[in-house]
Amino acid sequence: MAHGELSAHELRRRLEQAEGIIAALREGDIDAVVGQKSFVLLRLREAEAQLRESEAMYRAMVDLSPDAIAVHADGKYVFVNAAAVSLFGGESAQEIVGRNVLELVHADDREAVSDRMRLAVSDGQSTPPAPFTVVRLDGCPVEVETVGTRIEFHGRPAVQVTMRDITARKRHEDALRHSMESLRLAAELAAIGTWRFDITSGSFTLSRRGRTIYGLPLEGDVTPEQVLETAHPQDLADLKRLIADMVKAPGEQSSEYRIFHPDGSERWVEIKSQTIGDSDGQPSVNIGVVIDITDQKHHEQTLLALNESLERRVFERTAEITQQAEQLRALSLQLTTTEQRERKRLARILHDHVQQLIAGAKMQVQQIKQTSDPHRMQAIAQNASDTLSEALDASRSLTVELSPPALHEKGLIGGLDWLASRMRQQQNLTVDLHADSQFEIAEEEARFLIFECARELLFNVAKHACVSEADVTIARGGDGLVTLTVRDEGTGFDPDQLSSRDAGEMTFGLFSIRERLAHLGGEMEIESSPGSGTKVTLKVPVYEEQPAAKASEVAAPRRPAEVTAWQPKQDLCRLLIVDDHNVLREGLAELLRFESDIEVVGEARDGPEAIELARKLEPDVVIMDVNLGQIDGVEATRRILSNNPEIKVIGLSMHLDRSVTKAMRDAGAAAYICKGDPTEDLIDTVRTCFKA
Repeated sequence: MAHGELSAHELRRRLEQAEGIIAALREGDIDAVVGQKSFVLLRLREAEAQLRESEAMYRAMVDLSPDAIAVHADGKYVFVNAAAVSLFGGESAQEIVGRNVLELVHADDREAVSDRMRLAVSDGQSTPPAPFTVVRLDGCPVEVETVGTRIEFHGRPAVQVTMRDITARKRHEDALRHSMESLRLAAELAAIGTWRFDITSGSFTLSRRGRTIYGLPLEGDVTPEQVLETAHPQDLADLKRLIADMVKAPGEQSSEYRIFHPDGSERWVEIKSQTIGDSDGQPSVNIGVVIDITDQKHHEQTLLALNESLERRVFERTAEITQQAEQLRALSLQLTTTEQRERKRLARILHDHVQQLIAGAKMQVQQIKQTSDPHRMQAIAQNASDTLSEALDASRSLTVELSPPALHEKGLIGGLDWLASRMRQQQNLTVDLHADSQFEIAEEEARFLIFECARELLFNVAKHACVSEADVTIARGGDGLVTLTVRDEGTGFDPDQLSSRDAGEMTFGLFSIRERLAHLGGEMEIESSPGSGTKVTLKVPVYEEQPAAKASEVAAPRRPAEVTAWQPKQDLCRLLIVDDHNVLREGLAELLRFESDIEVVGEARDGPEAIELARKLEPDVVIMDVNLGQIDGVEATRRILSNNPEIKVIGLSMHLDRSVTKAMRDAGAAAYICKGDPTEDLIDTVRTCFKA
């Protein structure tokens, strides 16, 4: 019984009191009437107090309710609790009370809400729960579920509406629907079939995907026997044992076996099942899935074949590497032997020839000191000069053999051009070189490797091809590779013999070239057969570097230029000497000081210093050594003449290589002198350039 309601006993008691008052009035007993009236008034005050308490409790329950509760009459809100204020996005009830109900309803739901309001007010019916969208004061929509009940509010009909925010619930429902749909699509895309087998009754159901996998009819009943009939005869016994295990006890089972499909193909399927027991622990229901794994099995077989092939190739490659290791060990031994032999040869040349010549020249100089006869002194000096020239020629020849100057000073194409001339002179082999004159390789290791490979291949042609001509072609490909091709029309050979040779038969040559190329990531291709000539193609990866800043443009501290403290004299040839060897530079300076018409105004040790001194001293003639390091004599000559075209430059080098001479001429040098030439020639050249 709700608080404030009267029980039947209390009603009877009050009725008896009323009847007593009426009887007292009839009998004229005023005192009794007054007493009864006081009692009734007391009871009325108690009832009013109970009613106020009930209303206060009801209002507290409404205010504390987590659901939004609102009362509307005549289409406007007349009461809202705190939850309703929060739902509508207000700060106080005054912002909601007095507003039209439909004003705070989404336009799409206003007609339905209007019908529910009319039904609740006119017919006095409670409206069942229904969803619709309210609009907050800030314009944001909120989905709610409402229940409406007709009530009396301050003496007039009204509708109490309870609203619950179902935004989160709708979001969860949408997520659940999306998850269920994703699960369904995943099962469909994964081609997974399902079944359910009631062990007690024997009923069996198989999904459409499962029927498709087994090739069974999509409509009608399917029995376990029909499924068993699709099994491969060799797998049928194992499958029956699996089914027997399913009905023995609850648990999980899985298996892979072959089936025959109605289209005539043989397929592989994988099944996984779970047997569920009843309350007594006895097997009751078996549920499972079936997957077509035919493609997986084919991939496994392909992978197995690939593994076998890989193992075979690894075995073959291991044998090949072992053979190469043996060959490399043999070549290493030969390399050590060759190195020792070459050391002895060089020592013999230096000891038996060069040193003997120098010793002889030293003796002749000693003879000059001991004689006073001018004619004999001149003769001995001439002999000493001839002896030193012979020693210089031998040293120059040895230097060229060890490291061709053209390769350093003219680049790869200049080096190959020198090699072609060398092969014609020494081996009587005419080499036709095909290359772009502008072609060059900045990477030093690759440049020297290509040159050495070309030299080795041309020596092979000279020794084994029995021809007097060979073609050399070098070009750069678009794939970052430099291709060198050496071709001849000689006797040819079988390339397979290279890999079949025993370690003791290996020599440096093609095998050595192949190994050196492999070190840089390159490769060698050989096209040859007996009697059909040979074509060897080398592909070398070249990683070009960005051009470095020129030394003169690098902002780095440099040592101050050395300037000779001599003052210029009229009608004298002002001479600047540039050489990186102190002895030679100072010797030239001392020699030229004896010339009355030549004045040495400065000496430079390298290219940058030569450029700086030429700018400061403005000499008439510069004697320029070619080999000066980072900025060589060619580049220094070019820069000096660009600053002052009136200066005459005389190139000076230990070598008489045509490519070096041409490089100095192209840079603007007026003349070129070899360091081994008579000093009279150098002095005459200085005077000629000064007077030109």
